[in-house]
Amino acid sequence: MTPYCTANNSLSLVPDGSEAHPHLTINVYIGILYLSLGAIGIPLSCFVLSVFCTPALFDHPCYKLMVINNILDIWNLVNACIFGGLFSVFELTHCTAYFVSFVASTQFAVWFAYCGSSQVLALNRTIQFVNKDWAEALFAGRRTYLWMAVPCLYSAGIYLAVPDPFYFYNPYEGSYYFPRTSGEVNFVQVFGNFFKTGFVTTSYVLMVIFMFKDLKKVNREATLMFQVKVSMQTLAIAALGDLVALAYMGESYLPLPQEFLKYAGTVAQLLWILLHAGTAVVYIIMNKSVNAELRKHIAFLKGCKHRAVASVTGITSAFSN
Repeated sequence: MTPYCTANNSLSLVPDGSEAHPHLTINVYIGILYLSLGAIGIPLSCFVLSVFCTPALFDHPCYKLMVINNILDIWNLVNACIFGGLFSVFELTHCTAYFVSFVASTQFAVWFAYCGSSQVLALNRTIQFVNKDWAEALFAGRRTYLWMAVPCLYSAGIYLAVPDPFYFYNPYEGSYYFPRTSGEVNFVQVFGNFFKTGFVTTSYVLMVIFMFKDLKKVNREATLMFQVKVSMQTLAIAALGDLVALAYMGESYLPLPQEFLKYAGTVAQLLWILLHAGTAVVYIIMNKSVNAELRKHIAFLKGCKHRAVASVTGITSAFSN
């Protein structure tokens, strides 16, 4: 019998399927909400990615790393919003469609690839202010591409470290579950989340200390100000990630009212979506290149609208004459 399924192929939250999970009636609304958020977050993230991939920006090591983060943001949003939304709308579970378990397993790996990528970016930003020569030696040129292997290795290591994994999606709560077939706590996941939060937070605290030390110098180089601006953007995203991680761990491990626990999975999924969609919003607000490109697109669309209105007005005038 498939783990976490009852004898009649209904979803269960116990490994042996001895107890069916109650079918909440809000799954369609949850699915529509996720799909709507995906329809906003994914295009915004793709727009940011297109700007970051321009040669002028992609030439910088930090932007190469930010591109990897951005790609993983999009992948996380696809799994959270598109797959999650469809699974909830159509009440798909791994008990009736094993593909659901495949997507959930992929999501576990993609999330920790994102964690690994975030840690590499945090390390890059810190070393940039600690010692420029070290940053040059470690990240300059094609060396950045070697660092891109870290998220893959980090994710694979965490994925393989779980002795008896079985991952699935709960369409009624709208959330992914990452348990073990033994029913024991997935301590690898817990450790991975705490380690990522601790590493990134420590790195950015050090970065801020050394950054302010550099800013006190009388002669500020243009490159320094460029690095400061980029670092403030990645710092804002790291802060958002920390807030989401703390909220997620709080609702997962703190004793909360039973009434809230019914919606805890939905809250966790929404926090996860907030992190990956919020990243694009941070760049749109704080990144000069992204902001300028967006303004250019808006101006173009306004111009198209004015031309269309002028054409309609001209045609109307011609007929009226």
